[in-house]
Amino acid sequence: MVATIDRATRIGLAALRIYAGLFWLDKGVRQKLFDPTWVGPNGDCARVISGMTHAPVFFQAFLHNVVLPNITFFSLAVEWGETLVGVSLFLGLLSRFGALGGMFLSLNYFLGDGAGSVNDGLFGFDTVTFMMTSVHAIVPTGRFFGIDALLHRTLR
Repeated sequence: MVATIDRATRIGLAALRIYAGLFWLDKGVRQKLFDPTWVGPNGDCARVISGMTHAPVFFQAFLHNVVLPNITFFSLAVEWGETLVGVSLFLGLLSRFGALGGMFLSLNYFLGDGAGSVNDGLFGFDTVTFMMTSVHAIVPTGRFFGIDALLHRTLR
């Protein structure tokens, strides 16, 4: 499949992958890792989770029975998950796995915000983030000017 994509399309997909990587790095590093108030039972993550009152009933049960009692673990998992997704996509390193991680995170945010029922509906920020990230799970964009290309050539 990679051989059939022309150079201009490869450059465009690589640019989208790099942008998505920078997006996830910003969320993970600047908004969470560098924020000393993010982690912990009284941290911003706990406040965000507690405020997810529009989530579907099954997801609210998960948030209140599993996530909040273990909020330190989950807040660290979110900040490092977003950061690792960003590194993966930015460098094109195991980018399909990184994209799957980003899709998982986006889906959880979507459910937490009410599964499209409130705020921006089905065309909101979480949906756009999911779609932007899913491109890299479908198309091997890491093979376009990324470390995945070097690994693919080396392992072939």
